[in-house]
Amino acid sequence: MQLPTSIRQIGVLLLATSAAARAEVRFDRTRIDISARPDQEQVEVVFPLENVGDTPVKILSLTSGCQCLKAVAPTSEIVPGAKDTITGVFKNPGVPGVTEKSLMVRLE
Repeated sequence: MQLPTSIRQIGVLLLATSAAARAEVRFDRTRIDISARPDQEQVEVVFPLENVGDTPVKILSLTSGCQCLKAVAPTSEIVPGAKDTITGVFKNPGVPGVTEKSLMVRLE
């Protein structure tokens, strides 16, 4: 029997902008639905992103609504045109049913 577990990522982008240049990040997808087996202690999800703006972007923080979801972001600036990823690791509570979790992304 599979335990359906859903992880949802919502990017709340606080963008630094100016008249001459703009910062903008585009995610390939902002929601990932997964199914975790009962024996899986954790599940990893990856959110590809691209800097489609005119200036470098740095991820200042990632905030999760619970301790069961941890995320890792690029540590360096993402230059215009560059691609990178945010990786989330969800600790499976082993309880049957659907779980929805969010990550908030804060940019410089």
